Amino acid sequence: MRSDQYKTAIEEVLMRIPQLEKALQGSNCPREKRFLNRSLKSQEKRFERMIPYQHRRALQALCDQVGVRGEFF
Repeated sequence: MRSDQYKTAIEEVLMRIPQLEKALQGSNCPREKRFLNRSLKSQEKRFERMIPYQHRRALQALCDQVGVRGEFF
């Protein structure tokens, strides 16, 4: 049951991120853009923290090997 809740939480975050990106691109109000940008960063950070620690370390090592900047911590 816990894995189902975990999957549901991940799916919700993954659905919210593109919605926020579209809303951010379509917004003309600076105040709204700031709010949407904060929400987007928050959701991205939340998604990163859902990845187990050992997998984040592996992703960071992989990024370092290929020379790509990745911040998983």
